[in-house]
Amino acid sequence: MRIAFISDTHLGFSKHKIELDSYICFEQALKIVKDVADLIVLPGDVFDSSSPGEECLSKTFSILQMFTGHESVAKVIGIDDRKQHNSKTGLNIPIVAIPGTHEYKMKEDGPLEVLENAGYLICLHAGSCTIQKGNEKVNIFGMKGVPEQVARDALKKLSFFPKDGTNILVLHQSFKELLPFNDDMVATLEYKDLPPGFDLYVNGHIHQHKVFELDSGTFLIPGSTINTQVRKVEIKRRKGVVIYDTESNKIDFIEIPAQRQYRYLELDVLKGLENQDVIFEGLGPVTYSLFGKEIILEPYIKVKLVGKIDEHKKNILQNIKKRDGFIVDVEKDLSVIEQKIKDIDLKAIRDGAITTAEQVFFENLYSSGFKKSFDLKQVFEYLKEEKPEKVIEHLEKG
Repeated sequence: MRIAFISDTHLGFSKHKIELDSYICFEQALKIVKDVADLIVLPGDVFDSSSPGEECLSKTFSILQMFTGHESVAKVIGIDDRKQHNSKTGLNIPIVAIPGTHEYKMKEDGPLEVLENAGYLICLHAGSCTIQKGNEKVNIFGMKGVPEQVARDALKKLSFFPKDGTNILVLHQSFKELLPFNDDMVATLEYKDLPPGFDLYVNGHIHQHKVFELDSGTFLIPGSTINTQVRKVEIKRRKGVVIYDTESNKIDFIEIPAQRQYRYLELDVLKGLENQDVIFEGLGPVTYSLFGKEIILEPYIKVKLVGKIDEHKKNILQNIKKRDGFIVDVEKDLSVIEQKIKDIDLKAIRDGAITTAEQVFFENLYSSGFKKSFDLKQVFEYLKEEKPEKVIEHLEKG
C-alpha cells in the first residue's frame, strides 16, 4: 500500500502577506498524491486555527472537491477510537487525520470534525483506524496534539499495541531530542517513550522534513507544506509531501512544484546595504492558478540588520523595502530599538505574553498538586474568555 503524508498545512495562515500560500500548497499536495496513494494521512495542524472562518472552510471544501468521483481500492474497515465517529461512508479515498496543537479543543468539535461530518476524512483523537487493500491491512494509530506537559502521560495511558498488518503511529508533539534545551513545559516526550513494535512513527508539528532510525523503528517527520516562520533553517529545503510504500519500506519526499521563493540574509548596515541588487539577485515570481484566478507569488526576503542605522542608511532601507515584485521583511538588531518601536507587532507581543502566562499558569497549578494527566489548557482558555462559571464546571468534571 502507498501512503501519503501531508503535514502542517496550516490552512488559513495569513501572516507575512502570504494569505493564499496555504491553499496553493495544499491543493498541489493533494494533486501529487491523489493518483499514486491508496491512503492519505494528515498528522495535525491541517488548519492554522481551532476556529477557522467561513472563508477558510469554504476554500478548503473547494480544494477537497477534487476527490469527487475518484475511487481508491483501499477501504476503511474499522475504527477503534475514544471518540464517536460519523457513520457516513462517503470517502472516495481514505483520509485519516489527527488534530494538531493549532486545532486543539478539549470537548467541542473542531474544524477536522467539520470535515469528517462532511464525509471527507476520519479524525482520530486517541485510537486507531484500519484500512484494507486486497489482503493487506494498515493500522493507523493516532493521538491528537495535546499540551506538552501531559503528552508523555497521555501516550503511556493509551497503551497503543500493534495489530495484525502494518502499524503506523501518528503524533503531533515535540520531543526532547529535537530541542536544543530540556524543558518539560516545551517537551516531555522522549524517543524511549514510543510504544515498541510499530513499522513507522510519524510526527507532525516539526516543520523541517527528516527521516532517521531509532531502536524502536523508523521515525518520519514529513515537514510542513508552507513556511509559517521565515527562519534560516526552515527555508533551506523546499516544502513537499511524503510517500511511504509499505511493501518496500521506501520513503520518498516529493517537492511541491509551485512555491514562493524565500531568502534569509544577515546584513551589516555598514557594508551590506549599498549593493542592493545582490539582495534580489536570482529571485523571481512564481505563478499559480487557484479558484479560477492567476496568483503571483512574489519572492519573500527576510533581512536581519546588524548595526546602527543613520539617516542615509534609512533611505536606502526604505528603497529596499519598496522594491516592486518582492516582499521584504526587515528585522532590526536590538541596538536600534528606538527604530523598532514604531514597527512593533502588537499582536505578536500579545500572543507571546499569553503563551508565557499560560506556561506560568500550568507550572503553578501542577506544582500545587494538579495531576499532569488533568488538562489545564481548557481552564486557561475559559479564563481568557472571562468565563469563570465554565472553569468551575470543568474542574468539577475533572
